[in-house]
Amino acid sequence: MASGITDKLKVWWANFDLVSQMTIRRILGCLVSLFDISPDQHLVKTLIWFWDPDRVVFKFRDYEITHTLEEINYFTNLIYQGRGQIIPHNQSGKKFLRYLGLKNTKELRCFENNWVSSDYLYERYGRRDGYKLIKKEFSYTPDHWRVRHPIAFAVDLLGTSLFPLEHGKISTCICSVARTIFEGVDSTQLTLAPMILAEVFQALGKCERGETNFFEGYNLILQMWAMEHFYRHPNMVDILFSESNKIDSFYDRTK
Repeated sequence: MASGITDKLKVWWANFDLVSQMTIRRILGCLVSLFDISPDQHLVKTLIWFWDPDRVVFKFRDYEITHTLEEINYFTNLIYQGRGQIIPHNQSGKKFLRYLGLKNTKELRCFENNWVSSDYLYERYGRRDGYKLIKKEFSYTPDHWRVRHPIAFAVDLLGTSLFPLEHGKISTCICSVARTIFEGVDSTQLTLAPMILAEVFQALGKCERGETNFFEGYNLILQMWAMEHFYRHPNMVDILFSESNKIDSFYDRTK
């Protein structure tokens, strides 16, 4: 499972100017706030024991609970009503490189298996002077680099915290997801929320059946969701309808 947001990704975020940060927050909702959430692997592993893949619920003796799209929206502020959903599709390493304006380097065998490392993205897009340092690897101009910069960040964030692969790998198909939420399709904005929900159901099912020991889902939000249900709030109405960032305020609400 994801072990938290990497320090390099935090530096990358700090390297954006204020306008770029506001643009990213508008598109990714509160997901950037996951920077401050510490992973609780013991809690997530315990939750897996209570997962019923046939009923798609957590079953605790006399009652059952499960995720909903409304709760995804509650934590992330990702609008889903009235929007089509993103359907991820495979993207070859060549297309991944072409979209990000990077030349196809045959020495990088990882692209043959359609994955990329977070370090690879950071060295080329995360540094303030990334374009100047590795200019020979880019097929785009500096202006194109600046346009792709936020999307490359989204690929890293989504690929390491929401849809992680084992050993820190990022699937190249995440690039098509990031591109879609930033650019839309035929001038239509799509939502990431159903994909987030589907991925965690799939990850829970695989782990419960013993098909894998690696949780390929958003364990950071899963643990917050669980704690929110286990914690007794004095006034739930105020919390539900508060305009505050629910991820930023999570530790204050559950202390």
